[in-house]
Amino acid sequence: MSGRTFTGGFVLLHADQGATKDVRVRQAISKAIDRAGVIQGVYGGAGWISPGLTVPLDWLLPDDEIKKLLGQDIQGAKQLMAGGGR
Repeated sequence: MSGRTFTGGFVLLHADQGATKDVRVRQAISKAIDRAGVIQGVYGGAGWISPGLTVPLDWLLPDDEIKKLLGQDIQGAKQLMAGGGR
């Protein structure tokens, strides 16, 4: 984990407009993203999943915990969308 620098991409949403006003829709979008697949397909596996915060390296959660928290969860995304009346 030493020497990591952030050079990744972002997904930005207008949280004040349309369907993305609903926090459940934004959470569903986050759950639907296959971050590990993007790292593999776009960056050839040379990357890691990050919460997007700059913190000292010893503050970072273990990779397996980050993958669990930010991993793709299509069923969870569908449940959030159903709860949002969409």
